[in-house]
This record gives sequence, C-alpha cells and structure tokens, in this order.
Amino acid sequence: MTTQENLLAGTLDLTFNEIGMLTIDYGDPEMGSIYIRQIKAEEMGPNPGIYFAGPAHHFLNGDSITVGRLHFDGTPDTSFGPTENGLVQLQFPKGIAASVTSFAIQSDGNIIIEAIGTGQPMSCFARFKPNGSLDSDFGQDGFAIIPLQGNGKTLPLPEGSDTAPRHSAGGLMGLELLPDGKILACHYHGVILRLTPDGALDKSFNKTGFLKVVHPGYAADAGLLNGILRRDDGKYVAAGTLEGNQYDAMFVCCDTAGELDKSFGSNGNGFVVIKGTPEPRGLGIERLARQPNGRILGIGADYAYPYESGLLISREPDGKPNIQFNRGEPVYTRLADEKMRTLWMGAASQKDGKTVVAGGLGSFRFNDYVIVVARFNADGKEMDKTFGNGQGWVKTRLPTEGGYATNMTLQDDGKILVCAVPTTISGFEHRNPTILRYLS
Repeated sequence: MTTQENLLAGTLDLTFNEIGMLTIDYGDPEMGSIYIRQIKAEEMGPNPGIYFAGPAHHFLNGDSITVGRLHFDGTPDTSFGPTENGLVQLQFPKGIAASVTSFAIQSDGNIIIEAIGTGQPMSCFARFKPNGSLDSDFGQDGFAIIPLQGNGKTLPLPEGSDTAPRHSAGGLMGLELLPDGKILACHYHGVILRLTPDGALDKSFNKTGFLKVVHPGYAADAGLLNGILRRDDGKYVAAGTLEGNQYDAMFVCCDTAGELDKSFGSNGNGFVVIKGTPEPRGLGIERLARQPNGRILGIGADYAYPYESGLLISREPDGKPNIQFNRGEPVYTRLADEKMRTLWMGAASQKDGKTVVAGGLGSFRFNDYVIVVARFNADGKEMDKTFGNGQGWVKTRLPTEGGYATNMTLQDDGKILVCAVPTTISGFEHRNPTILRYLS
C-alpha cells in the first residue's frame, strides 16, 4: 500500500453521491422513520447495486418493511420500487406487526426479507422480484408467516417480552440462503428455522422445520439468537446471548437434520459459553461474520454499565478458541474516553484477514453519538495504524445531529459501506437514515 493510500484509508469516498454519504429522505411519510438493519453490495448478480433493508415505524400506522437499492455511485436505482425511487415500503398482511431483521439476495435477483413478530411469537418472511414487486410464488401472495409453536403450544418466550430485539441488535445476520435453495434463519428468541425455497417450513429439519435451542444449564427461554451462518461443512452455527444472573455470550451449532452438534466446543452439549468478568452485566454477541479458513467472528458488547466496550470473539469452526486472534481471548475496545460507550454493530473480514468494524461512540446524551469505523490487524491484537491516519479508527458526525452505524459490509474493491441512523437529545433514532462509503 502506498503512502497516499495510507493517508486516504478511512476517509469518505467522494465518488459516492459526491460527498461520501446519502441520506434516505425519500421514504413514504406514512410509513414513518426507517431503521436500516442490514446492507449488502451485490456485484455479480443480474441486478448489481447496493441493497439495504430494515423496519420503518410510524406512531399511528405501526411497522412496515423497507427495502432499497442504490447504484454504486450512490444514487437511487429508479428501476426498483413501485414509485421509481429505489424503495419498496409495505406492511405485512392482516395487520401483522413485524420488525425486519435481515435479508438475502437469490442468484436470480429475488430478495427475501425476514422479520420477527412484535407482540406474537412468529417469524415473517417476504420475497420480492428484482423490480421490487412481491413474488406471489413465495408463501401466500409473497408472504410466509411462521407461528413458532411446538406440539400445538406456543414456544416459551421471556415474560413481558414483545419478542422484538433491542435496538442495538441492529447488526443482525439472521438469514442465509443454502446451496439447495432452502432458507436458513433464526428468530431472536432462540429458534433456528429452515424453510423450503417456496417459503414453507422444511419438515426434514427437526421434523418441524425449526429448533428451539435450550442450554441445559439455563432456563428454556434464556437463549437469544442474533445471527446464524452455514459452516463450510454444511452445519449451522448461531450466536447470541444467554440470560441468567448476568448475560453470557454464546455460540451454538446444529447439523442439517436439526440436532445439536455435541462435538462443537468442549462441553459436549453443542454450546460454547463465554462469561465476562463480575463487574459488567455480562457479554453478548449481536452479529456474526466469517473469517478466513472457516473461522467465525462474534461481534457484540460487554454490557458494562454505563459505558459498554465493543467486543470481538473469534472461534475455530469447531467452536474452540482461535489462538491466532488475540491468543484466543476476547478483544474489548473502548475508544477515546473512558466515559463513553463504544458499540460495535457490524463487521467484515478483508481479503488480507484484517477485520473492519463499524458502530458508534457516545454517551447517554444521544445527540453526542458519532459513527465509528475501525480496522483491526489480522491477529486481532491491535488496530491497524495504516487506517484512519495512523489511529486505526475514524469517526464521522452526521451533518445535522448525532448518529451511529447499524451495520456495514465490504465491496469487492474493499470499499466500506456503512448504514447509520440519526440520534437526538430526546432518545433513539428517528427521521432519515444515512448510507456512507469509506475508502479502505
């Protein structure tokens, strides 16, 4: 890398909408405020572009789906969506309230989104054609609504829960397309699902189409899943949090038949549990990312009140610690000031093994938040000083208010795409999200 490239790494890419960022201020006001939960760069399919998805919420009209597509220069793709503005926004049928958590793009250009019911234990899916119209061949008229029941009874969920993830779980990666066209997904409250390509539960998976993962040392409703991926050998690894006396980070593995893989980890039960020190309220994993050689990276936080640290945990495919990443130990990061929260909301591995993460830095004065992008060396021990003008990280303040990154992805050329939401002094996000692109 040249000296000039070193100086530019971590700066906004001015070839993206001329200023390095685009505010999504063209949504339907009747749908309310948009929260982008996931962003992808699709460069090889029939409809290349930058895709993003998440929920929108209106105080009176409730929750809705938002899916968008941009050209790589940062302009909306007007061939996508019914109003030719690059957005699709609609609600689930029959008044179902559900919050979009993740999405995936099929090889034919169709887009599948997953949402979880807010108020009812269900997973909800929809499939869109490349032009943004609903695909009526999927589920029922484009929607698949999956009640989570076992033996005719609703699965146990935490008392008082509305089944929605906390906002800082914005980095969800709960949906993956399998090589045979089936759909692998997870529900926030400890459920792994597999659907057929047309949107029905795949009964060859655990005989029901889903698996409620229960750690033998915790209550049945203690497991919270935030991400899932398919291992190179075909088995599935999910990650999240176990709720006990404190929060414990966890990974869990099952096979393609829906049985827990007891060879995963070292406890013989299919789980890997990572406990924090007594001082914080525990640890949690809120996102998964792939690393080279089949390794798995968990991204989350240590929940230390009131100033969280960002958390990275790397594991081998079999669940054992990856000793090449910080000697197998978790990486805790608190940036800039001990009296600030460092939140990691998304991560991805570069081709050279370095890890790029994005999130936020701020206090409980929400309008003080800034977007943070950082890069760690491949060994995870410290940040990469060739990024961010020798600091290893950069911060970006939105033009009008505070804000934090909710997720990120990498383009094939290494450029870093980040989605973010604004925050105000009154609390969490509202109004219009922003997409930013950084040089790497």
